[in-house]
Amino acid sequence: MIAKDYIYDLELINENDSLGKNNDFIYSINTQIILQLLSQSSTEKMLCNQIKASRHLILLCLDRLLKKNVIKIEETFINDGKLENKYKLVSEDFDMITKYMGCAGSKDVLSQKIILDNFTNMIEKIIKNTCENKDVPNLMKGTFIKINSDKIDNFKKELQLLIDRFEDLEDKDEKSVYGFVNILGLYSK
Repeated sequence: MIAKDYIYDLELINENDSLGKNNDFIYSINTQIILQLLSQSSTEKMLCNQIKASRHLILLCLDRLLKKNVIKIEETFINDGKLENKYKLVSEDFDMITKYMGCAGSKDVLSQKIILDNFTNMIEKIIKNTCENKDVPNLMKGTFIKINSDKIDNFKKELQLLIDRFEDLEDKDEKSVYGFVNILGLYSK
């Protein structure tokens, strides 16, 4: 397996807590920017249109991502008499390490909201692209079963091996980005 770069969530949202309660929203926008740049290099104008956010907010997030060395400026050019930057990821091989993704036992509403927002955004984009491109391989399925926690723990280990196998399939020369989003957890008790 290739060595990966790691992007830590607190690097994306915590800048002296200057935004206070807006950090969850900023985290979500940063995540969307990273996922968009994984697909292609983009200008701030392109990101505004794709993410549906104001230019000011996108520039704030881009500035943070630049400072944290997550993204870099690929090129600077003049468009309609204005300087414009095109951004790209510093590395396309990374894992996002987040305290929120493993919220075992956490009742923190902010953590839950960030998880929900990020998964919703990723899943929405995958479903939209799948419906618009029916000729590409896809699988959408939700399964609910009654099972004891020991069996689930064993299945979780097997699932992690499958996820590792999926990540090993990556071909950096391909343009298409596929998403494999999974949530394995207790639905009801």
